[in-house]
Amino acid sequence: MKVILFENLKRIGSIGEIIDVKRGFARNFLIANKKEFIVKKLSTENKELYGSVKPTEISKLIQESEKLDVKPSMIQPVTDIKTLGKFKVKISLHSEVDAEITIEVQSAETIQ
Repeated sequence: MKVILFENLKRIGSIGEIIDVKRGFARNFLIANKKEFIVKKLSTENKELYGSVKPTEISKLIQESEKLDVKPSMIQPVTDIKTLGKFKVKISLHSEVDAEITIEVQSAETIQ
């Protein structure tokens, strides 16, 4: 199984490198330790956001925290992110390689 590394791993590889690993190692170690990103947005009392979390915002968040260049066109939220909570986001790194990250939306402030 081919995977692209999101971080430097000793004796395995460096960021952005495509490596060939056994399916079990990828599933149990590399993919199990996938990243979770936190976004703070303005929300109402019933946990709805003013607006939504867009791919451009997710791209900027990944760039700032991980120093990885992920274009907004590569990011595909599984569902629209319009409320507080955790959401799965698929990233198409290559035509045959997808990654999945978790975006946790937290309340920056509550407006009544």
